[in-house]
Amino acid sequence: MRIAQPVRDFRSLHHRGGSTVLIVIVLVLLAALVGGSVYLWNTLIGTQTNTTPDHTQGTGISTPEHAEEILESARAYLREDQPEKARVLLELAIIDYPADQDLRVAYAESLLGVHKEEQAYEQYVESQRIGPKQAWIEAAAGTLANKLGQPDAAMLHYKAAQQLDPNDPKHPLYLGQLQRTAGQRTEAEASMMMVLRLDAENAIAAGTLADMLLEDNMVEQALRQIAIARKVEPDNEVWKLIEARGLNRINKPEQALLLLQTFNVNFLLKEHVRRLYGEVCGKLNRPKDAANLYARAVEVDRQNTTLLMETAAWFERAEDFAQALDFARSAEQLGAENAARMVDRLNQKLADAGGGE
Repeated sequence: MRIAQPVRDFRSLHHRGGSTVLIVIVLVLLAALVGGSVYLWNTLIGTQTNTTPDHTQGTGISTPEHAEEILESARAYLREDQPEKARVLLELAIIDYPADQDLRVAYAESLLGVHKEEQAYEQYVESQRIGPKQAWIEAAAGTLANKLGQPDAAMLHYKAAQQLDPNDPKHPLYLGQLQRTAGQRTEAEASMMMVLRLDAENAIAAGTLADMLLEDNMVEQALRQIAIARKVEPDNEVWKLIEARGLNRINKPEQALLLLQTFNVNFLLKEHVRRLYGEVCGKLNRPKDAANLYARAVEVDRQNTTLLMETAAWFERAEDFAQALDFARSAEQLGAENAARMVDRLNQKLADAGGGE
């Protein structure tokens, strides 16, 4: 089941006025990094001073205009896919402007650009503490928390995002997916229904809810929900598979098989899909179709003794004893339990049919 992820939002880097001459910023940054004085910066902007700042305390230039210029420079670096330059610049800036939310969020974005997710998460959290609280920042923090292996924290962030913006269906969607993973079935179903109240054609919510309903054996309700998902995304193989499972469950194997036959072959060879295909073929008395699919699966997994035995069983059911014997012997050579017994049985069947060795 695919999991939706919020797109990183760069709204925090909105234009706050002012402009930056790139060479000025680079020179100032260089001066800060090598321990140069503010004299260089002030000379470049036309105001000289003999004060040399302590660079462990930032750049020593704390004016709103300077913060604006830093933000614009960081925005330019991120647009140019130079997150490390943005990170260095913003790391110094938040020392001078620790309570500037926009700089904190920009810093988080730059940290993500250099794959420092844990530090980026901390900056998102700090930016929310500073305020004003924003739903998209909570959602971004939730995504990072989940990526960092903190699903409980992620759920808290998504709940907070939902409270801040109750009309955005993404927040209950992300929350519901985590709740389902955590085994909170009732809560997950409620979240998905909330999504659908806000966005009646949300394919992910409808498909996820259908899957859960099918697990609860509420087949008719599941089929109604999966119809929504398939209307929006008719070629999505996950939704088609859920519908095929539902159709098979209400004893409509013909319709289920028609869906399964539209699948990409690599998807069809997945174990859970292959087993459903076999079950449907069995109901339709088409064991040879199932046997042929299983044989294709063996081609990509020749050491799987369970698969070899299942393939032999399907060929035996199709009364193709010679093929069945080949697969059973392969399983026997790999030490599969009960394979020798199957080989003996198939040899006997071949002999009875006049084709034994």
